[in-house]
Amino acid sequence: MQKRNHIPKTQEEIRKICCNRFRKRYRTADLDRFLFADECYVTVQKFHHHQNNRCYGKSFELILDRKKFLQIPKTPLSAMIFGAVPHDGRTPLSFSSQDSA
Repeated sequence: MQKRNHIPKTQEEIRKICCNRFRKRYRTADLDRFLFADECYVTVQKFHHHQNNRCYGKSFELILDRKKFLQIPKTPLSAMIFGAVPHDGRTPLSFSSQDSA
């Protein structure tokens, strides 16, 4: 997992402009009613099988079964992380399973 997401300079400038517009548009007194939210999609234990190009036999029948059928996960374990913080910062931390949408 990366320590910091790489943000291109152009995107960084766009974010600065957006933040400055936000500060000019709303009064400080209005910030009590705001909820600041962010989300991130992370991949856990990303799987990379670097031995896919190996040759184990001249024909399929000569290869041992344990070498033939290697179980590789199709998709790595991943999670969507969503966080929201109100102005007073007092919210309980809650987790939801994949089944509950």
